[in-house]
This record gives sequence, structure tokens and C-alpha cells, in this order.
Amino acid sequence: WQADGSEMSAEDNGRLWGTMIRAGHMACDAVETLFYAAGSFATRRDQPLQRYYRDVAMYRGHISTQELNVASGVARLHFGGRMGFSGF
Repeated sequence: WQADGSEMSAEDNGRLWGTMIRAGHMACDAVETLFYAAGSFATRRDQPLQRYYRDVAMYRGHISTQELNVASGVARLHFGGRMGFSGF
């Protein structure tokens, strides 16, 4: 669909969404690693890394970034179901 301009399917969209979520989680892992390595000084309110860590925590908690929810939705699309979070 990207190369030839054909219409993007719901399954393609779900897979792309899953890829973006995986990339987001990899970025979160990087921020968390930096935060843990920085030591207790990074927990001060005036430290940018403290803000980044809080932002990561908010991102991880959002329902649309839960990898298992997205993976199950993409599987449902693959087998002819719907993507929704409400189940089958």
C-alpha cells in the first residue's frame, strides 16, 4: 500500500499501530535505563530526566499502548474479526 498507493487494509493499519507501539516501548525502556543509571539525583524536580521518566510512566499506562491488547486485536483482524478493545 505504501509503494503502490493501494488502499490500506484494517490489518495493515493494525500491524503499523503495533509497530509504533513497540517502538514507543523501546523508547520507554531507554528512558528508564537512563533514569536508573543516573542515580538519586535524577529524581529531583528540577531534573529533566525526572520529567521524562514521569512522561514514560503516563505513556505506558494508556490503554492504547498496551502491546497485548494491540496484538490480540491484530490477530482478530487477521482472522476476520474486529480490532476493538471490547473483546470478540
